[in-house]
Amino acid sequence: MYLSSVIFVILFLLDLTAGYFIAGWIGVLFVAAAIPIGIFIQMKLALYRADATKLEYLAPHDREKLAIAFESVLQRGESLGYTFRNPKIYLSEDNALNGFNAGNAIVINRGLMNSGCLEGVAAHEIKHFKFKDSYTSCLICNTITVLSLLAMFVLSIYVLVIAILIGLVVAIFGNVTAGFVAGSLVGRLLGKIKDIILRVNLFVMQALQRLLSRFTELKADEFATRLGYGEQLKQFLRLTYESRKSESLSSRLLSTHPSDSKRIGNIQRIQNRLQQRGELTALPFTI
Repeated sequence: MYLSSVIFVILFLLDLTAGYFIAGWIGVLFVAAAIPIGIFIQMKLALYRADATKLEYLAPHDREKLAIAFESVLQRGESLGYTFRNPKIYLSEDNALNGFNAGNAIVINRGLMNSGCLEGVAAHEIKHFKFKDSYTSCLICNTITVLSLLAMFVLSIYVLVIAILIGLVVAIFGNVTAGFVAGSLVGRLLGKIKDIILRVNLFVMQALQRLLSRFTELKADEFATRLGYGEQLKQFLRLTYESRKSESLSSRLLSTHPSDSKRIGNIQRIQNRLQQRGELTALPFTI
């Protein structure tokens, strides 16, 4: 098993455990059903939003160009000892220089077709596809949603019950007005605590997602570089730098991708290391 798969298994087990502590076996069943459904929907929505066309239904010229690019990358990987299932390949009419992996599908934007770095991006996305990085990323997203919904529902019930009980106790030993005021104040206080708990959960999950995504991006660059597409990837990053340099500091800090300069530097270090060792590329390595 590779890192993304290990994290997926561990996180899903933690989700089930959290579901149990939040709402017992009902929580476990809710998490076990809701998260896989959420991942499936998220993958399909990604393809829907891309408005992409499957390889088999493309015009002959586009179909041939994409097929040759992916076959070249897969054959090079197989010659080095990797094994692959064939991904479902799609072409989006988006002119942005980009591509992405959604489960068993890889989407390439129209802008990449004549960029000179199609194979490099394809190799990068094949790494994500092979090692199931997108499933783990989607699991984290759905963990945020599912556990937050479950915790919000259960905590809201607890807050309501505690506020009512305290209000009744105060009303019994004091008066109805005092009971109402006490119940309202306690309810507001516990509501604030509930909101803090949910916000902390959201922050932790989003931070984990960013860390994992940045790590897997660097590893996907390494995979493509070891297959011999380092120069294409550096060209791709230089071409897309202009579109990202105007981003605000907060956008860069919250980005799921490392900075272009860090990625280019990482690719260059890998190329230097391979040359020093006299390796043409590399044999399979743990990701």
